[in-house]
This record gives sequence, structure tokens and C-alpha cells, in this order.
Amino acid sequence: MFNKFLRFINKHKKIILAIIIALVVVAFVKNYLSEKKVTGSTIIQLKNSHREIEENIEKYQPKYDWVKTHPSNITLTAKSAIVIDQNTGQILLTKNEHEKLPPASITKILTLVTVLEGLKIDKLCPVSEKAAVTQPNKITMKAGEKMKVEDLLYGLMMISANDAAEVLAECYDGGRDKFIAKMNEKVKLLGLEDSSFKDPHGLNDVDELSSAFDMGTITRYALLEHPETLKYIGRKEDYNVYPTDHNGSHSWYQISNLLLTYPGMEGAKTGYTHIAKNSYIGVARKNDRRVIIVYLGAETTTSDATALLNYGFSVNPNI
Repeated sequence: MFNKFLRFINKHKKIILAIIIALVVVAFVKNYLSEKKVTGSTIIQLKNSHREIEENIEKYQPKYDWVKTHPSNITLTAKSAIVIDQNTGQILLTKNEHEKLPPASITKILTLVTVLEGLKIDKLCPVSEKAAVTQPNKITMKAGEKMKVEDLLYGLMMISANDAAEVLAECYDGGRDKFIAKMNEKVKLLGLEDSSFKDPHGLNDVDELSSAFDMGTITRYALLEHPETLKYIGRKEDYNVYPTDHNGSHSWYQISNLLLTYPGMEGAKTGYTHIAKNSYIGVARKNDRRVIIVYLGAETTTSDATALLNYGFSVNPNI
């Protein structure tokens, strides 16, 4: 039987070889076309992503046209700073605006954006043990307690609550790692190149870096796409949360003195660590003009902010 089979193979070997070659060629072509299809799809995705980034750069990043012909010479303690006219998108003042520095708690403006784009405002978020023991500033929540996203956002922005940042990140679909990945994805989509975020609150002041330019762009984006940003960064009255099953009531106040004292101040986010020094985001409005200020690495808490705001309103890119 076996000898018969061998004789058959020998007699028809050319035909058999041709069939084998044909099968190999068909398999190769199928595989090639499949890879080609995937590659083509990937190229289209990359082109679409690149187009979106270019559009975002044009729409959200502040422009240098005005400041190039209007240099300033005000004295600041901050290592890096920027002043932006929100309406025109023109930069009014810069100081080392692309220097990469630890942003401290002004990181939370990006945390706010990520939450607004990924969590429902009335969602109840459970407090984990890890979040509960996060160092101050904090709401001081207990493990097992649940709090609404909106309440957490007020704590996040008013008292710069680091435990609120952790709870919000953990509450995100996919968890904390996915949340931080979304933060960095937003930075890339805005065409920003100075930033790398490692946590939702800014306590990692060794590996986490940003710049005045990047934080200014993120703030401008937040105000344009999420006008409700102002109610979280601009609340001046105390905020209260009723008792839960696991804890008593919570109450906190606005920690930015400048938000309470500077005329026309609409919103603020403070930041400080021993390494980062003082950082700040401020939004103020006078008449029909809105100005955004950002600084990092300052030695003082309010003098730089006041100087930047005063300068921002003393010039006008429309004139």
C-alpha cells in the first residue's frame, strides 16, 4: 500500500508540487492583504489623530503674535509664568513658559477636565483605604464611604483635596491607571509637549512635570469646552456635604485668598510642595475681558499672581 502511494507521488509529483506552491501563494497573499488592510486602517487613524491635534493646537493653544512685539519686564519670583487673553487667545506675558517644572496641585485642573469628560456628575464613588489615607490637603473621608462626583470636585478645587483626587481617579471606568492614561492622552491631543502626569493630584513632584504654557492651554481648553469649570474653581462660599452611612458631615472653604480679594477674580487653583514651591492658576474678568495667569516655582503665594493679573489688564491685544 505504501509503495503504491510512493509510486503515485512519484508519477504526479509535478502536479502535487504545483498544488503545494499554489496553496502557499494563496496563503501568503491572504496574509499580505490582511496586513495591508490593518496597516491602511492604522494609517487612516494616525492621519485623523494628527489632524485632530493640529485643529486643537489652532483652537486652544495661545498665540505669540502680540507678545512678540510687546515684551514685558515685570519682576517675578516664579521660575515660569504666562498670561493669556482668553478672548483672543493671545499671550500677553511669558517667562520661561516652556520650562518643565513640577506643577504640584494645579495638576488638578486636568483632573477636573478628565472627570468632566469621563464621569457622571451624580455618580457615587466609593472611598478605598488607599484614598482615605492620602496625605493632606484632604476632605478626610473614611474607607467604605461613598461620595458624589460633584461633591468631590468641589473638594478637589476648593481645598485642593488629594484624597478627592484619588477617589475620582479610582472611580473612573478602568480605574486609576486608565484615568492617568486619559490625562496624558488629553495632553497629547492638545499638542502639548512639556507635560507628563503620574498621579491625579500633583504630589509626585519628582517625576511629574509640566509648564506654564501647557497648564495655561489646559485651563483655556477647560473654560472653552466646559464652562462649568468656573463653578468649581470659582466657588467662594463654604461647601457642605451631609453625613453619610460611614462618616459625619463634611464642610470646607475656599483656600485661595486672592479669589476672595482680587476684584473680578473668577477662579483659582493653588499648588504647593516643598520641591515645587508655589504654583497657581488664576482666572479674572474685567468688563468684557478675561485673563488667565499661570505660574510655577514661585517663592510667594500672592504677589506674583497680583502682578501678573495687573499686567494682564493693563495691556490689551485688541488695541
